Amino acid sequence: GRFSLIVAFSPTGWTFGKGKKKSPGRRWQQGTIIRYEVPYSEHCSFTELREFVKFIAPTNIIPSVNNHGAESSSTMVSLLLS
Repeated sequence: GRFSLIVAFSPTGWTFGKGKKKSPGRRWQQGTIIRYEVPYSEHCSFTELREFVKFIAPTNIIPSVNNHGAESSSTMVSLLLS
């Protein structure tokens, strides 16, 4: 295949709260696909998001929010990596 390992982060801020049984940072794996469920706040700053991207140093970023095509996707990735 195209990738030998895929690591994904699922923002799950809206599923965490009082009475919820899931724990933050839950890990799921099937073969070479690993997904982490992480609490996320839509109120974090863009600077915080950019610092997170810098910290995890991903090889590839695939935008899934406000992705309206190749040009907007490329712009978003460029901003995250700047």
